[in-house]
Amino acid sequence: MQDPLSSLPLVHGIDVSKAQATVDWTAVKAAGYAFAFVKATDGETYVDPTFEQNWTGAASAGLLRGAYHFFRAEDSPQAQAEFFWQTVGGNGDLPLVIDVEESMSQTTATVISNLTQLLEQLQQLSGKRPMIYTDPGFWNGLAANNFGDYPLW
Repeated sequence: MQDPLSSLPLVHGIDVSKAQATVDWTAVKAAGYAFAFVKATDGETYVDPTFEQNWTGAASAGLLRGAYHFFRAEDSPQAQAEFFWQTVGGNGDLPLVIDVEESMSQTTATVISNLTQLLEQLQQLSGKRPMIYTDPGFWNGLAANNFGDYPLW
């Protein structure tokens, strides 16, 4: 039996943050990329210093845009959700994304609880289900079955 997704066209995109320094968005579009996820926030107070430049640049080049937030398990999930939403709002074309890659010495139960609260609050604020970005090794050790209703990147 053929995988039903194998007949769908492949769409390419990138994710960017300050780690990429200056992005040539015209070149990104010319290379065939259709979308970009741009790092907006991290924890309760950090805004990526290239967020505005990348957010504007991706739009100017005609790419679909989405924003992502780096989840800090030790920080308040409510404060993180509000901070991310205030920074980005509903201005993106793609779902909001939560980048989950480390537990910061928090218990699995705390990580699951805080991530659940963050995702639920973002869904209330945006009216759309957020997406989760993660590393398979970390995610599989986190009891990933708790988040089956969320799209995984």
